[in-house]
Amino acid sequence: MVSVKKKALFEVYRQDNKDADGYFKEYLLVIDDSISVYDALWTIRNELDASLALPYFHCRKGVCGSCLMRINGVQRLACRVPVRKALGEDGVIRVTPPKGRPILKDLITGWGDHDEV
Repeated sequence: MVSVKKKALFEVYRQDNKDADGYFKEYLLVIDDSISVYDALWTIRNELDASLALPYFHCRKGVCGSCLMRINGVQRLACRVPVRKALGEDGVIRVTPPKGRPILKDLITGWGDHDEV
């Protein structure tokens, strides 16, 4: 499949720390629609907002599970979802932390009691 530059509005969940209230911040990108949602989030962090906290991992193969997020309400591995499949008809991709994990900051989550080491 040929990749195409697409305009995508990312609505990204932000939370300053585990005790703060969360909110959504919007980022508009024109990007190659074949890249993963995870890579698009890193583009946001590197080019638009260095304060965005993202999980960092090395596998990029859907094995480690570090990039687990809710993408448009569905729990998915962000490294395995291309922008073209996540992009709704409205041009929006909404990204939130996964269910069942405590939020430490933005899209970084912990594992519960084990975070307080």
